[in-house]
Amino acid sequence: MSAAVRELLREYSAASSGSKSAKLRASSDYFTEHHSGEVTPKAIVAALAQPISDDPKAAAYVKWQLLSGLHGVEDAQVPKLLEIYHNAPVPIAQPGETQEERSKFELARRNSRKEDVPKLNEQLAEAQQARERENAPVLAFRDELFARLPEQNYDCLRAGFEDAYTRMKAGADSQGCLEPLIRRTRDWMVSSSATQPQLAEMSRLVTTLSKENSAHFYSEADWDERYFKVVWRKKAYDLNKYGQMDKLAHDLADVARNGPSGVAGGGLKYKDDSGSGSSSDKKSKSSKTSKD
Repeated sequence: MSAAVRELLREYSAASSGSKSAKLRASSDYFTEHHSGEVTPKAIVAALAQPISDDPKAAAYVKWQLLSGLHGVEDAQVPKLLEIYHNAPVPIAQPGETQEERSKFELARRNSRKEDVPKLNEQLAEAQQARERENAPVLAFRDELFARLPEQNYDCLRAGFEDAYTRMKAGADSQGCLEPLIRRTRDWMVSSSATQPQLAEMSRLVTTLSKENSAHFYSEADWDERYFKVVWRKKAYDLNKYGQMDKLAHDLADVARNGPSGVAGGGLKYKDDSGSGSSSDKKSKSSKTSKD
């Protein structure tokens, strides 16, 4: 395992230095190419829990690749994997979060005229694309780890929503993780794995998250005809694209109140805290803009 970590760190360093012959991997496949009988799920989980590099991007890249050796997760490993997920490197926020970045953008705006707007937008796009490249290994590790967690597990779903919230607050892509997360949640809520208290709590969590927004990040430069000056348009991100979180919260609350009968022939049952089942009958904004 130590040899794999060293090799992957060298791999990341070479690709990040701009070497034309070195490229980062496009998928989590290191142990697909380097089979080893010593690579056990226990060893993988232990390695994931260890600090690997002071550079969070490098650490995320290495751990993303280590996950290629984790085939099947035992119930006893889930709490540790959730801890690793919770402590995973976080994405860097969109350009404009720090005072230094804001000062740079505002100075550029004040020194610009109408004809300079396209150039300003090119500079902003370059900064945004650079940030996306920096965040790529961080998001890849988070995506891969969530994909390997048990699907119909309340704690794993909550961790997924925490991840989506973390991404949204940074202005990073959250829809990519939300779509599979919402599908999982919908499968879970009509399964025998879900309890009524869990469903009610999940509905409250989703409702809360649906109302959350990120800070306003730079979106584009524009010419203001009223004030005859260049302005920055800004955008805040949220998780409620097409009302997806509102709909999910509503459905979770509905199943919590009325049960999942009518789904799959109505043969599903709740599992109460003691493990016994009881049947129930079922009755049955993504962004905001502003300017400076």
